Amino acid sequence: MVGPKAKLLEFEPVIGRKSSIDIKSVPSELTTEHLYVTKREVLGKNLGELAFERVTGAVVTRITRADVEFAANDQVRLQFGDFLFVVGSKDGVAQVGELVGNKPKALDHPHVLPVFGGILLGVILGSLPIALPGMPAPVRLGLAGGPLIVALVLSQVGRLGPLIWYLAPGANLALREIGLFCFSPVSG
Repeated sequence: MVGPKAKLLEFEPVIGRKSSIDIKSVPSELTTEHLYVTKREVLGKNLGELAFERVTGAVVTRITRADVEFAANDQVRLQFGDFLFVVGSKDGVAQVGELVGNKPKALDHPHVLPVFGGILLGVILGSLPIALPGMPAPVRLGLAGGPLIVALVLSQVGRLGPLIWYLAPGANLALREIGLFCFSPVSG
C-alpha cells in the first residue's frame, strides 16, 4: 500500500494486521521497474486512456515529475520526462516500456526551438498594452512577466504538435545561470 502513514494505520484494521514476512523475499512473477516517458504518441494522454493494466497487465503506481513523486490515477496526463514506477510481470512491464518509449538519452537533448519560441511569445505578450479600468495608462507585463506567463501556460500544455515544452535539467540550469549573470546587480 502507498499513502500517508496516518491513513495506512486507519486502513490496517479493515484488511488485517501487518505481516512480518518480507514480501520481496517471497517468490513471485511480479517485478518493478522505473520507466521514462519519451514517446510522443502517449504525451498528453491520461493513464485511463492508455489502460496499461488492461493491455499489459502491468500497473503504474507512482509518477515522478520534476522531482515531485505522486500517486498515479486514471486522470493523470503523461508528460515528456515523467518517471513511472511500474509493477507487473516482466513481459507486462517491458510492454509498458515500449509503449511509453523509455529512452533516457532522449531526456538529455534540449529542445531548443520550443524554448526560444516560448521566450519569443513571452516577449510579445509582455510588450502588449493591457488597459485596466481606473488606470491612466495601459499596463505591460514586461520582459519578466510575459515570458513567465507563457512558460506557465506552455508547461501546462506540455506539447503542441511536434514541439515538446520540456527543458532538460542541464539546459534548465544553464538558462538559470545565464539569467542570474545577466540580471544580477553589479556591485563595487
